[in-house]
Amino acid sequence: MNKIKISFLNKIIILTIIIIFSFLFYLSLPALYDYEKVQSQLKVELLNNFNLNAQLSKTINYRILPAPHFEINDSKIFSKEGEEKEVVGEIKKIKIYVEASKIYSQKKLKIKNIVITNSVFNFNIKNLQFINGLLQNLASKKKIIIKKSKFFFKDKNETIAIVPINNFNFYYSEKKLLNIVSIFGTVFNSKFNLYLTKDFSDENKINFVLKFPASNLSMKNSTKKIKEKDNKLQIYNTINTIHFFGSEIKTEIDWHKDHLQFSSIKSKIFNKKFDYDGLINFDPFFLTININAQEWSWKKILTNEIITSILINNDNNDLIHSNLNSQIVININSFTNNKFLDTGKLFIESQNGKIKFDNSFLILKDIGDVNFLDTKLFSSNRSVFIKSNIIINVKNNKKFYNTFQVPLKYRKEIKKISFSIEKNLSTNSTIISKFSINSKFQKELDEKLTLIVSDANLNILKNSYNWIEFKNFIKYIIQEFK
Repeated sequence: MNKIKISFLNKIIILTIIIIFSFLFYLSLPALYDYEKVQSQLKVELLNNFNLNAQLSKTINYRILPAPHFEINDSKIFSKEGEEKEVVGEIKKIKIYVEASKIYSQKKLKIKNIVITNSVFNFNIKNLQFINGLLQNLASKKKIIIKKSKFFFKDKNETIAIVPINNFNFYYSEKKLLNIVSIFGTVFNSKFNLYLTKDFSDENKINFVLKFPASNLSMKNSTKKIKEKDNKLQIYNTINTIHFFGSEIKTEIDWHKDHLQFSSIKSKIFNKKFDYDGLINFDPFFLTININAQEWSWKKILTNEIITSILINNDNNDLIHSNLNSQIVININSFTNNKFLDTGKLFIESQNGKIKFDNSFLILKDIGDVNFLDTKLFSSNRSVFIKSNIIINVKNNKKFYNTFQVPLKYRKEIKKISFSIEKNLSTNSTIISKFSINSKFQKELDEKLTLIVSDANLNILKNSYNWIEFKNFIKYIIQEFK
């Protein structure tokens, strides 16, 4: 009988095929599992390894490629066990990857990583501890990945923000001793990158970096837990730094149970130094800030594209969230490149979605002062308006007339100038009404001023830094008044 000769190369090929089929057969072993027990095992593993209280669907499919994993549709993640049961995540699809070296025995089944896609997560003040819990616990190398999902942030039953998430990664870096969360998503139509880290070499510290690449805006945060009063009272100390357009706002924050206090550290905005301090009460929410500005750039504030675009593109009747109530006081020590403004104080109050500037005032250099009464910023029919009653108290007539270069024949004693102005920031139209000098009213002048402002596209507030335009406008008013 002739012996069949097999070349060395063929032996290698046959051996390779045997190994591949043997390995594929080994990877196929989970198909023989008791899937009811698998469901229970995976739930326990998710809780023990990832702190996820999950309710998994009974429909479980096993896949070999790209790595051994179980694919489960239509599951849920609840708040922690022991708390009031609340759905945190509605999971459209979850892939649970398992360690290949352990699948020979169902009892030794171990999760390696999980990937969640096309899902919805609902967060509020209580269950936001979901992410905090991930950061605080020392984890293994196991990863949580969330793709193409949405995060809803709510205050009670009201949605505050919807954040589409392209990619969410959580993992532990053994080399750096860090728990790391990286998030790439979109908020308020702006793409952002967020990195959070828990440093186990300095176990009380949590850091995060938030970047909005398109707006050249970034925020850095470093938080550390400290104790006071015989180690019984725990508070958190945070150093927060915000960079945008050559500005740096650096803040030290102390977080307490029901409030937080904050103050500035060598901050500057548009390269001008300023300092501030304030208080935020959580329940009910109320923000109080006192700001001291060494120099105020009227032009940069009023022409800032970010500020104006946020206001004009707001589709709601409320410019800000209805529960965001605040009182901000800005003390202005000087104005940049302005010939007639000396100092001022702005009172900015937000309440029930509306913004008011009542009782704000400006001091005119050697002339008098300007007071803003019943001043508010509001939205109506998808347009944003600013409306105010303005009173100018003239205390030095000679200086007033010389400053605005009013011819002698038009000069008369003026004590008070008052008028109402309404500016549509969306359409750039302006209406002036109730114009009076020394309480004397002229309806005809109202109509002329509105036409002049409209035809010239003149914005009194925005062009107040343009000395020539503003001077000519005031001079025209005095000359036309009979």
